[in-house]
Amino acid sequence: DFVSSTLFCGVDVEEDLLVEAVNNYAICAMYTCELALAVNTLESLIRENPAAHMCDVVVFNLSTLYELSCDNKLQVRKKRVLQQVAQRFFLDDIDLLSFRIS
Repeated sequence: DFVSSTLFCGVDVEEDLLVEAVNNYAICAMYTCELALAVNTLESLIRENPAAHMCDVVVFNLSTLYELSCDNKLQVRKKRVLQQVAQRFFLDDIDLLSFRIS
């Protein structure tokens, strides 16, 4: 578990709290102008376990971070990849609006 071991130094964190904690960490990184760290943090969280960690709030925040850190063409491409990951893992409960694709 790269994300949990990196951020929490091996401390056991309940799975449902992990997503919230990592998401909050990424938002803090964004507010301190560390966009690359924020993006990498949420991408690592999803990569670690898409079925458990990919939810509306994480997708919405990562999509917003793509808008802030990428040009239009790249951000759309990255958001489409997020959609494909959600489809591949049958995460039908994620609202399409969370992907912020117009």
